[in-house]
Amino acid sequence: MTAEEAARLLFIPDCDSDLDISSDDDDPNWAPGNSDQEFQPLRSLNCYGNEDGRDEEDIDHTDDIPLAMLGRFELDNGDDTDQFDLPLPGLNDTTASNSSSSTSSAPVSASSAIQSATVTAPAEPFVLTRAQKNAPSQAVAGLVTPTDAPQVTAKPVAKKKVAKEAKQYKWIKTEPEPRNITWKGSMPHYDEVQTPLDLFRMFITEDILSNIVDQTNLNAMRKKNLALKLSLEELRRFLGVQMLMSILKLPAIRMYWENGIRYSPVADTMSRDRFISLRSFFHICDDTLMIPKGEVGPDKLFKIRRLYDAFRENLKKIDPEEIQSIDEQMIPFKGTIGFRQYLKDKPHSWGVKVFTRAGISGIVYDIEIYTGKGAVEISELGQGTDVVLRLVENLPRFMNFKLFFDNFYTGIDLIHKLRVEYGIESCGRIRSNRMRGAVLDTDASMKKKGRGSVDFRFERHSEVSVVKWYDNKPVHLASSYCAVTPIDKCQRWDGTTRKYVEVDRPRIVRDYNKSMGGVDLADMFLELYRTDIRSKKWYMRIVYYFFDMAVNNAWLIHRRQCKQINVQHMSLLYFKMDIARGLVLTGVSQSPRVGRPSLSVTMRNTTTSRDGMPSESERFDQTSHFPDTTEKGRCRYEKCVRGGTSRIMCSKCKVRLCLNSDRNCFTNFHLK
Repeated sequence: MTAEEAARLLFIPDCDSDLDISSDDDDPNWAPGNSDQEFQPLRSLNCYGNEDGRDEEDIDHTDDIPLAMLGRFELDNGDDTDQFDLPLPGLNDTTASNSSSSTSSAPVSASSAIQSATVTAPAEPFVLTRAQKNAPSQAVAGLVTPTDAPQVTAKPVAKKKVAKEAKQYKWIKTEPEPRNITWKGSMPHYDEVQTPLDLFRMFITEDILSNIVDQTNLNAMRKKNLALKLSLEELRRFLGVQMLMSILKLPAIRMYWENGIRYSPVADTMSRDRFISLRSFFHICDDTLMIPKGEVGPDKLFKIRRLYDAFRENLKKIDPEEIQSIDEQMIPFKGTIGFRQYLKDKPHSWGVKVFTRAGISGIVYDIEIYTGKGAVEISELGQGTDVVLRLVENLPRFMNFKLFFDNFYTGIDLIHKLRVEYGIESCGRIRSNRMRGAVLDTDASMKKKGRGSVDFRFERHSEVSVVKWYDNKPVHLASSYCAVTPIDKCQRWDGTTRKYVEVDRPRIVRDYNKSMGGVDLADMFLELYRTDIRSKKWYMRIVYYFFDMAVNNAWLIHRRQCKQINVQHMSLLYFKMDIARGLVLTGVSQSPRVGRPSLSVTMRNTTTSRDGMPSESERFDQTSHFPDTTEKGRCRYEKCVRGGTSRIMCSKCKVRLCLNSDRNCFTNFHLK
């Protein structure tokens, strides 16, 4: 490569930039001038005195360069390296030779040498442009731009966003000033404990059940031209049977009706073929209104949309508690579905992901089913922030609720926005790349200090604190209302000494560990008696999830009521059995069965409560309570004056009650 060709290539504003160079030169030996070839950027083009790979900011392009080096260049094209001397225009031979001989004594400034040199007009003038940081296109003084030089277009260097964003936050090492963050809300007052069935109907209303009845009958007529004749009472029995199946699980559904292991509470309530038929035609929405795939605006949750929206609205009616958390739940499902997700840290890794807001007690207040990327428009704040803001939209504002979430959601902007616009104090684990320029101690430094070491920063404008705590490994947290103090002690296992040791724990870690488990607690309750009936229809798994969630929320409200009135609450097992028995028996007349009596026990004997008393929903339904004679026994009415014995028994409740001229416990027992 000749010096003239190198000079043309040197006409660039920045040696480290990727350039778009084009030329109409007719010389086929010069690659950038060949219009049929695409110019490949040089790997490196360095002046002597510039180390390959150094940052441009570390090198002064005009000063302190020996004059002899000014015309000597090295061209590295990746395969070999060419070294040559390039004569500078405007410098005579004498000046160049003098400069060459003077380099051994003292370096001369390049800018001063060029300004003091004698300028002569070259035969073919050209320009050697020096790359400068702030003025890349500025020419060296005394040089003229040639008319035949190749046109050079430099791509602008994008400024780093991180550095720009970091300037918005000024972090200082101090604790936040104390503020009044007392919760301004209150819990509801209860005068009595509602029945399990009434609490269940708070979430699964009669309107929801009526819609299911209509759509199921319509679906059977359209698919099979079959008059299913499903009624509201039969749908209740169908749901009650499924609840009983979730309590006592068998490997196959048909086994509940098989001889030898026949389960009477299920088999005596509904026949096997009728149950399977109802499961087959179970429907919620009218399929003729569904938008086909490929058209604009299809709803991935159309199959459950009416139930989903109604259930969410019923969840929002619950009086919220002060401490709440947001996390993900998984509805287990491994079938084919467009928005199936995989979360390795969940008990059920495969299934439908649900964003959930729950209280510290485990009550679920709102949910949002994730239907895949692009289903909801994501703002500039990010997906996690958008999910949190949608889930807290129904919370009363400026009541000082405490909200906790993990590092998928946490961001400095989110914490600031929740406090300023919603009046919600928040706390969560935060990823190290979201801390907006907050510089904390390194992991190695904190490891040397030992377990329990902590570092923190505070930003006055957003009033957000970030804390780094070292336990077995570093943990980053951010909050709008708490930081380090007060510090308490926690027990941690030491593998070296093989015993528990006390470790310093900041307040933000204590509050997070104590308050973050609301969604996990709700998951645990769901898993105890989950309706796990296999189905190829993906939406049936979500329907079962809604009904199980309604039972758990009803039970947790029952516990809240019992605690306030100071009475013993029912266990989740007996609470769900009470709802199932109420759905199966409420409003159903006890007509005598035709044929040979069953050898198995009846529904009444199998699903009685622990004290043998009927459920309140069954006791006060005012349907089919008839006196019958039996062996003598003690009256079960709790307000019986004499506590005597009786031979009269209720045919539905299966308890003995006084019925004579002196006292009528039978009637009083069935009245509230």
